[in-house]
Amino acid sequence: MKSKFRLAFVGVDHPHGWLYRESLKRMPEVEVVAFYARSEDETKTLQEPFTSRPVYTSISRLLAEEDFEGVMVMLPNNEEPQACMELAEVGKHIMAEKPVARNAQEMKPLVDLVNRVGIKFIVGYPWRFHPICQDIKRLLREGLVGRVNTLDSKMFASFVGAEDMPHRDPNHYLFNKKVSGGGFFNWLLVHWIDLIFFFLKDEVTSVTAMVDTDVNLPIDVEVGGAALLKFSKGAIASLHGGYYLPEGKESTFNIYGSEGWIRWNPQGEPEIHAFTTSSRWQIAPERKIRYSLTEEGGYGGRYGIAMLRDWIESIREDRPPVHSINNALRALQVVDAVYKSSQAGRQMTERI
Repeated sequence: MKSKFRLAFVGVDHPHGWLYRESLKRMPEVEVVAFYARSEDETKTLQEPFTSRPVYTSISRLLAEEDFEGVMVMLPNNEEPQACMELAEVGKHIMAEKPVARNAQEMKPLVDLVNRVGIKFIVGYPWRFHPICQDIKRLLREGLVGRVNTLDSKMFASFVGAEDMPHRDPNHYLFNKKVSGGGFFNWLLVHWIDLIFFFLKDEVTSVTAMVDTDVNLPIDVEVGGAALLKFSKGAIASLHGGYYLPEGKESTFNIYGSEGWIRWNPQGEPEIHAFTTSSRWQIAPERKIRYSLTEEGGYGGRYGIAMLRDWIESIREDRPPVHSINNALRALQVVDAVYKSSQAGRQMTERI
């Protein structure tokens, strides 16, 4: 019988910290041994059964006094790279919440260190583990739509502000550029950027973008925007989104190719709608494929748990995890290019 995976949790009051701890409660193979908090006040958000675990306010003390194999890091973007480097230098395997850093330049030394010491490092992008996403990738690899011409993605979330409604707090550090580095692209659309790389397996060659900062809010990061990514094999991907809804979320992901298309609404029914002129679907060229998905709590539901389990298995089997820090760096490089393009008012030539 395998021993439990001993895990430390760095960062308690992160917006996704509570959800990730809910995921861990559903993983009996994991033992959370200790926490790091930036202050003792943070521990008020700890839920059972974690309230009895020791809490440290120094990562060096955590390392000196606790025995653990892996660590989940949930810190503000301006603090996360240094904390991860301190942990990586002593060989701790790391799961870090996205996007890891304020920008790619601040993330690059960490990437170099991780690749040098050989630890297993993943970043919180659970969509790669969703069965619909995995099926879309498989269908693309099998040539269902032929050559991918364009990919259209959208993501909209609830407003920032409006204290009398369940909206996002403009005073949170997420909306402070010195802490977070950016806004909607950095925090939410980066998920779709990572997924586009997952689907296309190609290089970005140019980025054209425009972002929107709401002057009526006391924040200095973008609330939304749009971007076009050109890929080396010819595909053009569009990203459009923002904190533009009174409540809830909306998103779409559509792929159009030389021989067909795939349409998916991630917030809608668990299904994809596809059409192809390929002979493989000759009898029924247009189909809706429905999925029976089991709901699960925590961050990303059962697919977030699948991501964490893949990381733990990669450590025990000494193999690369499905998602790597190098994938996360590329996503952040695209976000940086979006900001540069918007600021310059022109297309940016990149190789990402």
